[in-house]
Amino acid sequence: MKTTTNNVRNNEAVLGRTDYYRLNPNQIKVLDGWNPRLSFDAQKLEELKESIKENGVLVPLRVKMNNDGEFTLIDGERRLRATLLAISEGAEIVSVPAIVERKTMNEIDATILALTANQGEPLTMMEEANAIKKLQNYGLKPEEIAKKLGKSVPTVYNRLSLLDASPELIEQMENGEVSFTDVKKIVNESDGIESQKEKLEEVKAKKAARKANGTKKPGKKAFVDLVTEAIEWLQALNTENVQQVNELIERANNLLDNEE
Repeated sequence: MKTTTNNVRNNEAVLGRTDYYRLNPNQIKVLDGWNPRLSFDAQKLEELKESIKENGVLVPLRVKMNNDGEFTLIDGERRLRATLLAISEGAEIVSVPAIVERKTMNEIDATILALTANQGEPLTMMEEANAIKKLQNYGLKPEEIAKKLGKSVPTVYNRLSLLDASPELIEQMENGEVSFTDVKKIVNESDGIESQKEKLEEVKAKKAARKANGTKKPGKKAFVDLVTEAIEWLQALNTENVQQVNELIERANNLLDNEE
């Protein structure tokens, strides 16, 4: 065993080594309003709980120790919730693996980490929007946020646009009744919640009519032509042009929305 360990340590592909801590899950504190995730699917949480009962927590949580010696969670609330649920049902889990981040990590870096280190169920577009707004409130510009998150600038602007949508509109989007492009258009053309409700009904009626009439799909060629135009357009740009890129994305989304 020692020879194997030495061989691994001396392998040129190994650039470093990190050990996980083992923490008592009951002593990890979750701060209210910290997690970008707003809701937890009960069925998926149940499945994760059963997996943890069988295999333990495989992906380390990320925590930070405050000045009082308390560990506060940065990433992994689904895993922690499922673990505590398993313990409440009698599972003998005394510790979970955790990466302890530096105490000097600021709120911006911790928020970025919570967004980018997500290992479980993907965040919804609205959850991302709220987290991006939080970063914006810290003083970051959308261009800076995009760079830190590894997303495009238009994506960041598009997420922020959701913050003006009504809860009903967001629910319809998350249920697949309308697309993000529909939501963005409704928000842009509305002057309030009631106006959004009216336009939402108009969009749903048009979709139903199109489906009932058997409207033909635009076909792959239209989409390929649009992508080709986008590449040529972007190659011709010397600087980033958010408006033009947004227009291309919206046109592409409109084509895809017409697909049955």
